Amino acid sequence: MADVGLVDAVLSCPTCNKLFRATSSYNRHVSYCRRAQLRPKVRRTSCRACKAAKVRCSFQRGCTRCTSKGLDCIYERTSAVEHVATARDQVVSVESIMNPWSSHDQSFSASVHPQVMGILDFNLTDVEVMQERTSISAVNNGGLAPGSRDILAVTHFDSVGTLPATWNLPFDFPMKNSVMPEGHHDDFGYLSRITPWKAYAQHSADLIVEALYAIPDQMLRRETFPPFIHPHWSHSALPEPLAVCMHLASTYSSRSSELRPFLWRTILTEQRRAIERIDTLSDREILAQVQAGIVYLTMRLVDQAMHDLEWTREMLTLQNDLCTRFLDNNESSFCNSEEAHPSLTWEDWIYAESRRRTSLIWFLITRTIVIMPKTECHTTISPETLPLPAPQMQWQAQTREAWLEELGTEDSVMTTFGSLVNVKQHIHEQESKQKLGLWNARMDRLGSLLNIAVALV
Repeated sequence: MADVGLVDAVLSCPTCNKLFRATSSYNRHVSYCRRAQLRPKVRRTSCRACKAAKVRCSFQRGCTRCTSKGLDCIYERTSAVEHVATARDQVVSVESIMNPWSSHDQSFSASVHPQVMGILDFNLTDVEVMQERTSISAVNNGGLAPGSRDILAVTHFDSVGTLPATWNLPFDFPMKNSVMPEGHHDDFGYLSRITPWKAYAQHSADLIVEALYAIPDQMLRRETFPPFIHPHWSHSALPEPLAVCMHLASTYSSRSSELRPFLWRTILTEQRRAIERIDTLSDREILAQVQAGIVYLTMRLVDQAMHDLEWTREMLTLQNDLCTRFLDNNESSFCNSEEAHPSLTWEDWIYAESRRRTSLIWFLITRTIVIMPKTECHTTISPETLPLPAPQMQWQAQTREAWLEELGTEDSVMTTFGSLVNVKQHIHEQESKQKLGLWNARMDRLGSLLNIAVALV
C-alpha cells in the first residue's frame, strides 16, 4: 500500500524554498520556518503610557490599557522594532502555504495527492481562510483533488504572487488543509492589514484599503453609493437593510466618540435581527443584508476597532451566516456571469450585477484585510472566473430606457478577472493595449480597483 504521507509532486517551502517529498516533513518544516520568520528579533517596547505607569503593555496598535482609559497609545519605534511590529501583524497558521500561482514556470501546478488534501471551491466569505501551496510536478498532472465540505480551515492567506503567463487550466481556489493550533484563536488580528510578500504589491494593497476607507462616507447619499450597491433609482425607497445602513452611516459620519458604543450596539442588533428573520427573507433581502454588512465592516476597519474582539468576531460570524444561507438558496453560487445567465428585465439585471459586484468587493477586501469568520461559506467559482463588472454608464443608468441604450452598445472585450490579468500580463502587445484601453474607458471605480488588484494575485 502506498504511503499516504508521500505526494506525487515535490513540495516547496514558501519561506526558504527547501524541497520535500513527504507531507509530514513538509508540514513540520513549514511550521518551524514560519514561526522563525515571525519570532521577534528584538525585545518589544511598551507604549509611552504603559512605560510611564510601569504596567504591562499588550503591545498592540492601541494597547488594551490605553484603549480602556482613553489614552493616546504612542510607541517609540526604531527601524528594528518597526520590522517586528510588521511581522507580528502577519498572522499565519502552522500549515500556511504559498500561492500556487506564485511561479512563472508552467510546470508548476496545483495538483497534489488526493489523500493528502481536499480542495474546496472559492467563495465569497472563504477567501480569507485561504491556504496556499506550491507543488512541482509534471505538466500533465494538472488535475485537482476533489473537494470536501468537512475540512475545517481557520487561517487566512497573507501572501501574494504573480500569476503564470497563461491560464490554460482553471484553478479551484482556495486549497485548504490546515487547522489552527489550539490556544491561538485570540492571536488573530481581526481587520488588521495583510502584508504582501512582494514589495511592489504593497502600494497596490494600500490603494485598495484607502478606497475601502471611503465606503462609509459613500453611503451618505444615493448619488455616491459604493460601486457594489445600486441606488435603486426606480424605487422611491431603498431596500430596508440599505435604508437602515444609510441612517447608521449618517450617525457614523458624526465621528462622535460618545455615540460609538450606541452605534455598534445598533449595528449588532440589526444584524442579529436579520439572522432571526432569515427564514422569511428573500434572496434579494439577504443580499442587501450582506451588502450592509460589508459597509459595517469597513466602519470597523476605519475605526481600527480591533480591541473589541468579541464584537468583531460576532459581526463576521453573522455576516458569514447570511452568506451561507444565500449560497444554499442559489446552488452554492454567489454570482453568475451575464453571458451564462442573461437577465430578462432591468430589475433582474440590477440584482445579478449587484451579486457580481458584491463578490468582487469582497474579493478585494480579503486580499488586503484579515477576515476570519468562525465558520465557513462555500461557492462554486474560482477567482479567474469572477465576472468583471458592467460598464459605468450601464450600472448608473437611472431609467430602463437608458439601461437598454447602454446595453445595446456593450462590447465585452473582457468578461472575467482572469482575462483582465492575462491582458495586463501581455500589455506590451498591441491587442492587449487596445483591450485594456477600451475596458478602462468604460469602467467605474470598481474597475480601477480591479486593475490594481492584479498585483495581489
